[in-house]
Amino acid sequence: MKLAWLMARLVFTLAALSLAFGMFSSNLSDFLLKQVHMGWLLCSALLHLLILLVGAARLGLLHRATTSGPPIRLTKLTAINWSGFAVGQVALGTLGGDALRLVLLNRAGSGWRRSTILLIVDRFFGLAGLACVGFVAFWALTGFDLRFLAVLGLATAALLITTALVFRYARARFGRWPAFPHDLFSATGKAFALSVAPMALALALIGHALSISVFCSIGYAFGFAPPLLATVPAVAIGLFAAALPISLGGWGVRELTIAGSYVAFGQAYPQAVEVTVLFGLSQIAMAIPGLLALWMEPRIGR
Repeated sequence: MKLAWLMARLVFTLAALSLAFGMFSSNLSDFLLKQVHMGWLLCSALLHLLILLVGAARLGLLHRATTSGPPIRLTKLTAINWSGFAVGQVALGTLGGDALRLVLLNRAGSGWRRSTILLIVDRFFGLAGLACVGFVAFWALTGFDLRFLAVLGLATAALLITTALVFRYARARFGRWPAFPHDLFSATGKAFALSVAPMALALALIGHALSISVFCSIGYAFGFAPPLLATVPAVAIGLFAAALPISLGGWGVRELTIAGSYVAFGQAYPQAVEVTVLFGLSQIAMAIPGLLALWMEPRIGR
């Protein structure tokens, strides 16, 4: 069953990539003949590192607020986040990365149940921040019209599907945990009661703004500057769609939704698919050291 699901995701990924290149792609040789600006590539790498640090800071903030376990150092949380990012980007996607983070947080002393609650709350703030970035930018670009309502509905459905899958995994893993819903709502209440929620949401917004900056840096590196006003909602929508566990590492879905968003906004960006592919490759490049972080993670103290 698991192999069949993996093969289905592989087929879907290839089909989505093929559709994206067929519908929206420009001449790929334009990229091969372009002179690469290494300064912008270095900038994108530094921005990726900042994203990992901001994500680790958010995880640590929520860990202190929602659990009674011992604190975990930022270096440890960064290694855990980087390892999960590596697994998620290489193949297994968001849920695969979160599953690895769950294992590593438990090994760090947080415990299975506390780690599960922590990751669900962390994922909630991450998706909430992404929705805020995308919706505000989309509203500013198009106004409150049917397209806005359609995107709002799709994003809400995506959030519900992702949450349902996480709950399904948690219930399968903790079948004898009848207090799971109570523990989850209790931890979420603590996050809001302790005034942690605004800071957690702010860190999520900063992380997503950095991701959008990485996308722009990749475009600038190859001499194809993206239209900034449309890029913010387009990339936010693409990252939201890529979080769904329907393709391998978000590939295909991300390219299709980002390129399609530019078209929907009436903003011409013929190189959207190629820049999005390079954006994904930059994430894989940053994920490779994450595999080293996975190997070194037991050696990194709390």
